[in-house]
Amino acid sequence: MAKRCIVLGGSGHVGQAICRALSARGARVGFTYHQGEELAAQLCAELPDATSQRLDLTREDEIAPAMDALLEALDGVDAFVHAASLVSTNEPPEHEKLARLSAGGWDRLMAVNLKGPALACQHLAPHFGDGGGNLVFVGSTDGVKPVPTPVAYGASKAALSGLVRALAKELGARKILANVVAPGVLEGGLSRTLPDELRQEFIKHSALGRLGTREEVAKLVTFLALDNSYLTARTIVVDGGL
Repeated sequence: MAKRCIVLGGSGHVGQAICRALSARGARVGFTYHQGEELAAQLCAELPDATSQRLDLTREDEIAPAMDALLEALDGVDAFVHAASLVSTNEPPEHEKLARLSAGGWDRLMAVNLKGPALACQHLAPHFGDGGGNLVFVGSTDGVKPVPTPVAYGASKAALSGLVRALAKELGARKILANVVAPGVLEGGLSRTLPDELRQEFIKHSALGRLGTREEVAKLVTFLALDNSYLTARTIVVDGGL
């Protein structure tokens, strides 16, 4: 029986790669999008039996209905992946310093990066079957290592590690595992907000001497979502040896 995977932020740069990788392994994919309606439609047309649902993670009242819609479309859930993310508290996005931190933006960023996925897990957890399943959150090295990062973004990504440790302990008896995949600087996506000189510094200090790709992140996320049976409460860094 094909595994059923719900992906938050499936129309994003990394989210698309994750949806494609899950589908390539035979999983049924239901994903959310916010502003990427056209991308979501293209992804649904590309992937067999994929379904999408619009969701604004800053709107708490939208989370449960969106999860219910995907649960109904997939007839349950075996894996949950959180790939939606904001990097900046301002628009347009920037690699902002502390002085540029926006209070309202902080709340919006935390809702997308931390609170929203936690509430989605709260709603989905009772729907995992007796065989359990996996919760996978896409974090960042910004939440693990002392690297130059926007304050709110780094705080939100660091908090994911605490979230999975708590979820792993609470849900472990039901065979539900929880982990974070923490990518380093990638070739696209949120990494585009980095100043060029900082991007070159990351490449300089990387053991592999290059940026990562979204497909490399998606491979690990897919393993954790579909094959993992014992690894839990961990944050796994994928940064090319930074």
